[in-house]
Amino acid sequence: MSTLVVTDTTARHETFAMVTEAPSTALAVTAARRQGVQVEILDQRTENRTVWAQPNGSLSAELTAAPIRAREDGADATTATSIDTAGLHGWTTVYEGPEYIRESTHWNGSNTEPEAKPWLSGQITARVGRPWGGPQPYNVARSFFQFDTSFLAGHQLNNAVFLTVGVFGPSCGIFSRHELFATDGRISPSTNWNNQPAGRFVSSTIVESSWDSCQSPKYVSTDATAGVNTIGLSTFFLKAADEFDMRAFRKFRPEQTALRVVYEPRSSATGVDAHL
Repeated sequence: MSTLVVTDTTARHETFAMVTEAPSTALAVTAARRQGVQVEILDQRTENRTVWAQPNGSLSAELTAAPIRAREDGADATTATSIDTAGLHGWTTVYEGPEYIRESTHWNGSNTEPEAKPWLSGQITARVGRPWGGPQPYNVARSFFQFDTSFLAGHQLNNAVFLTVGVFGPSCGIFSRHELFATDGRISPSTNWNNQPAGRFVSSTIVESSWDSCQSPKYVSTDATAGVNTIGLSTFFLKAADEFDMRAFRKFRPEQTALRVVYEPRSSATGVDAHL
């Protein structure tokens, strides 16, 4: 007599709720690997910094020169876990011209005339290059952006990209080269043309112009790896490659200017084996 044996071949699948954030690096790394998508690390969040665990075990961070979330003591529910109280992040524009212009300061957009163009009305922009058209109070502008990258100490930096958004230029259809420099000195509320820190060339990129009939924002990215200081502040400035060329004049949105870094964390920082 034969015996029929029936085997349940139904596969058992564990289901997990997808998460977009986790309270610690170790939990975020585990979730990112399991899900195959990046997960934000909440205990690394500050006013100016967002950090994600990537599925391959690396971490990425985006730093902004202007705050992107409320302070812990503010009313906004989306608060920073750690607060930048030293004013390390920031931006400024310096202007070459008459002495009173060279000595003027514009930390985080202070003492800067708001834009009047309809698509920019009331906004404060970071200016770069020689302005187009008739007489101007200044001849050349450069814009500086500073980020606190000291949290990278002890980690292995893979790459960094400087990001910004162009919103103004002299006309449509103009493409001009702009250069990114890194400085060894820091900027502060007292930075002006006369005391601006010297810099070293890092990279360059072509920036398209935005104008009345081509108002769409122009997204800009350029390599910044060589300019990152992993044990302190990383300070960059943008300049026109040819500062005599009025076609290269541009205005950028400081609140959309950022430094994006990708790095390999120490295993002690994640609490998991980086090679799992």
